Amino acid sequence: MSTKCYIHKNYNLLFRIVEKWCCETNTFVLPFGEATITLEDVMVLGGYPVIGDPIFTQVTDQEMTKVEKKLILALKQLTTHLKQVGNSSRIKLWIDIFIDKGSEIEHEAFLATWLSLSVFPHKLSWLKSSLFSIVVLLARGNPIALAPAVLATIYKELTLFKKKIVDPDIYPLEVTLQLPFYLVQIWVWERFKNLQPQPMLINHVDPLLFRWHKVQALEIDSVKLALDSTINDFLWRPYVRYADKCEMFYPDDAFSVPFKKDLDKQMLSFFYTLKSFRACWI
Repeated sequence: MSTKCYIHKNYNLLFRIVEKWCCETNTFVLPFGEATITLEDVMVLGGYPVIGDPIFTQVTDQEMTKVEKKLILALKQLTTHLKQVGNSSRIKLWIDIFIDKGSEIEHEAFLATWLSLSVFPHKLSWLKSSLFSIVVLLARGNPIALAPAVLATIYKELTLFKKKIVDPDIYPLEVTLQLPFYLVQIWVWERFKNLQPQPMLINHVDPLLFRWHKVQALEIDSVKLALDSTINDFLWRPYVRYADKCEMFYPDDAFSVPFKKDLDKQMLSFFYTLKSFRACWI
C-alpha cells in the first residue's frame, strides 16, 4: 500500500542532504552529530518487513519450482515477442498475458511486477527473473525480509550519489534515483522540523507514508543553511508522535517484551530492528 504513494521529488533537498553523506560510515554527518536512515525507517515508513527469509532464498519444493519455471518461460516469450514488435509497452504486454486470463500464476506475475517496479527497480531491466524465487514464496505466505535489502539499496545509492557530487569528472553528474530512494527525502521531512511541509491528514488504517502523498516541498532559500542550523529542530525519534497508529512500538511507558517464537509478527519485526541498533553500538 505504501508503494501506491506518489512523492514529489525535491531535488535541491536531496542534493544538499547527500552532500552530508559519509560513504565510510553510512551516516549523514551533521553539525550536531551523525544520523542515518535505519531499518526502523524502512519498516515504519515503507512498510517493509524486517523478519523472514533473505531475498536470495531459492525454492526447493517441486511444486514451487514448477511455478518459477512457468514465470521464466513467460518472461522469455515476452522478450521474444518484444523483439518482433519493437518498442511496445513491456509492462502492458506482461499484464495482458495474465490479467483476467485465468492464469494459475497471475498472482505471482503481479508480485514480480510490484517487486521489480516498486521495491527493487533497476534502470537496465524492469522485470528481473532473479526475483521469481521469492515471488513464489511470497505468494504462498512465506515471509521475506525485504527491509534489509531495501536499506542496503538506499545506502548503495547514497554512496554512488555522493561520489558523483564530489568527483563529477570520474562519475558523470547524471543521477538515476531508484524508487526506494524516496524514503531518504521522507526521512528528512520526518526529522527536520524546519524543512517539513504540511503533511496530509490520514485515516488510522492508512500507511504512515500516506502523510506525504503528493505533498509539495517548502520554498526555502537555502536548504544547506537550514540543514546546518537545525540543532534545535531535529527529531531523533519522530515516530513517537504517531503512538496512536503505532502504539505497540511506541507506548507511553516502558515494558519488557519476552522473546518468543509465537510473538506478534509486527512486534517481533520491531524487536529485531532494535536488536540491530544495539549490535551497531557494541
